[in-house]
This record gives sequence, structure tokens and C-alpha cells, in this order.
Amino acid sequence: MNEIIVLVFFIFGLLFGSFFNVVGIRVPIKEPFIQERSKCPVCKHTLHWLQLIPVVSFIFQKGKCRYCSQKISPIYPIMESITGILFAMSYVKFGWNIELLIALVFISMLMIVTVSDIRYMIIPNRILLFYE
Repeated sequence: MNEIIVLVFFIFGLLFGSFFNVVGIRVPIKEPFIQERSKCPVCKHTLHWLQLIPVVSFIFQKGKCRYCSQKISPIYPIMESITGILFAMSYVKFGWNIELLIALVFISMLMIVTVSDIRYMIIPNRILLFYE
């Protein structure tokens, strides 16, 4: 049973990691990250939900956009995978308690900041200080 919970945390980590990629890329350039759908950064084609499955869609598309065939940055599946691993490891380390919640919040902020730093070499205050 414990392995199933670890797997669930890993899967949720992949899903949240995908969202953290979007936030880390859009917040520094003041682009909305909730209202707009994801799109190819090159051809701007809106992505279908099947193309948004963390890691799996990257593998099936062979790291390229389905529409313009441009390479997709490997930062997406790497950050999704790292987030999944860190979420699962947090559950293993802390179990069900407040420390788990604290760890997940810090991991979340870390992943958003890391994506932003890798992409733009800046760390937006908006992420760390929770202000508009």
C-alpha cells in the first residue's frame, strides 16, 4: 500500500511540475498562466490536452512540436521528473504530517524559481513574496 502512495505522490509531482514549468516561464514576463492554454513557443499553436501529459508526451513526440517540428526544450520533462521524484521522496521522508506539507510548498517554490532562473536568469519576487 505504501508503494502506491509513493507512486501517487510521484504522479502528482509530474503534474504539478508541468504547471510549475508554465508558471516559471510566464511569471517573469508577466504573461497570464491560468487563463491561457499552453502553446508551442515557436509556432504558437495551442496544444491539445494529449500533448500536455508530463514526460510521456515529450517522449511520444520525440522532443519535437507536432505542428512545426521544432525541438522542445528538454527542461520541461527534466523539471517534471525532478518534481515527481522530490514529491515522492518527501512522502517517504516525512509521511503524513505538517512537515510533508512544508516540504511540498518549498519544493514547489524551488521548482518555479529554478525554471525561471534557467530560462531568464532572474528570480521573480512575485514567486517568493506572494504579491502581485
